[in-house]
Amino acid sequence: MQVTKRVVLVLGLVLTVRAAFAEDPLDRRLQAIARRGTDCGRIGEGGSPRATVLACVTKHFTSNRPFHARVDGFTEDSHGGLGLVLEDAGGNRGGAFFVVGFDSIGCGAEKAADPYCGTVVRQCDRPQLIPEGERLKVICKNQYTF
Repeated sequence: MQVTKRVVLVLGLVLTVRAAFAEDPLDRRLQAIARRGTDCGRIGEGGSPRATVLACVTKHFTSNRPFHARVDGFTEDSHGGLGLVLEDAGGNRGGAFFVVGFDSIGCGAEKAADPYCGTVVRQCDRPQLIPEGERLKVICKNQYTF
């Protein structure tokens, strides 16, 4: 009985410590933009159900309340993700909408000290969210002049 309690306690401690350090540059970037906004979750291995995350994103987007969410992906040599974030403009109002990409290859030795290494932030002008079955399409109407 005593051994079982110690194993459970150690396992619980390990899981708690692991969760506290599970943050990566994409998480940090999304949280920095959304600040106090709602974390709608993470789609990917070990993450939240897609429907739950997308329902949260849609609810917060349509009510113009700050949030962030992400989708994870993996390749042969790196891991990456894509995040959606509605910035916190103060007073629980949303501001600009951003799509944030992440690729762990951008966090090589020379960039390791950068807390946002491997992330690319793109502002999405006049964003639209369109449900497509179990997915959500994001349309941005950006214009670039050179």
